[in-house]
Amino acid sequence: MSKLSQEMRVQPLTLGLITTLQCTAACAGCCFGCTPRRAGRMKLDEILRYITEAKAMGTKVVVFSGGECFLLRRDLEAAISYAHARGLMTRCVTNAYWATDYAGAHATLERFRLAGLDEINFSTGVSHAKYIPPTRVINATRAALDLGMRCAVAVEMRSDSPLNKRRLLSHPRLRETLQDPKKKALLIVEESPWIPADGTPRRATERRAVLDSGNLVARKRCESILGTVAVLPNANMFACCGLTAAKIPELNLGSLRRHSMADLYEDAVADIMKVWLFVEGPERILAWAARKDAAIRWEGMYAHSCEACQAVYRDPRVRRIIRDHYEERVADVYFRLSLLTHQLPAATKGCRTSARRGLSRTPTSTRPRATT
Repeated sequence: MSKLSQEMRVQPLTLGLITTLQCTAACAGCCFGCTPRRAGRMKLDEILRYITEAKAMGTKVVVFSGGECFLLRRDLEAAISYAHARGLMTRCVTNAYWATDYAGAHATLERFRLAGLDEINFSTGVSHAKYIPPTRVINATRAALDLGMRCAVAVEMRSDSPLNKRRLLSHPRLRETLQDPKKKALLIVEESPWIPADGTPRRATERRAVLDSGNLVARKRCESILGTVAVLPNANMFACCGLTAAKIPELNLGSLRRHSMADLYEDAVADIMKVWLFVEGPERILAWAARKDAAIRWEGMYAHSCEACQAVYRDPRVRRIIRDHYEERVADVYFRLSLLTHQLPAATKGCRTSARRGLSRTPTSTRPRATT
């Protein structure tokens, strides 16, 4: 971990590896535009290097995702084993295309369980169901629970979808599995708002998820930015694993083919915009900006925090307010950081207290050094 990161007591607890852009599905609105025809995947030696560097920075969890990470087959198994041997918790995110029946799902997961896989997450919903039958998610979930694995299922939150959390949990075979309290305790099923393919603001498909002044208080800080670093197959490292991260150049920290993970992360923690998002979250930043410019629209427009983050970086009115007024918030931002990290406000030493660089249209791949 870098000197600056140590002073601030901020570290990337999670490493997210977007192992491939190839997927067995081609969902409209996929955050990385993954399809069966997409090329680009990490080589095993690259994956092992990223794990080694992340471990040295204090990372505790490695998440293998995509695209569809199970397309890496034996390389995925080897990478999981490597991370597990170094004391890291491992997780895979998959659409469960491989779980054509229960027996096959159980055999596959048993092999990965023995390699060191601790947790598995499944993605499903109306978009996924066009390519992957939901029954495969049921097969894989049951197999994971029977093997004693922690399991999470993310279901697209869409009003036009016949598949939702209630319907998933009402599946007869899954209900039977969940009769066992120990297995039930291993499962989390959540509905997640769907983000439009073009990234433009729109009303949420479910009214209960849309952001407004009435539920702003319930919105949390962003635990992904700075808490997670993500790496794409092209070796670019991002400051979070957000669904819109690839569409926000400022979150692209640079290439791991030219820089170390620790050096790129040090620049990230020196950027007040990223620290601000870390301690307060994009929704509150939008609301703050709107109080200074009534023309900024935010209520009734965003369901997912990643949508709100994209607006923080892309809305020209929000950008102008931040550039003109960010200094009003510097002391408060770092005080909040001190509370989160159990440090004194003096942790601002060495930090780049300028939001102008943080709102640059140019990725930080040039790695400008932190300045006060």
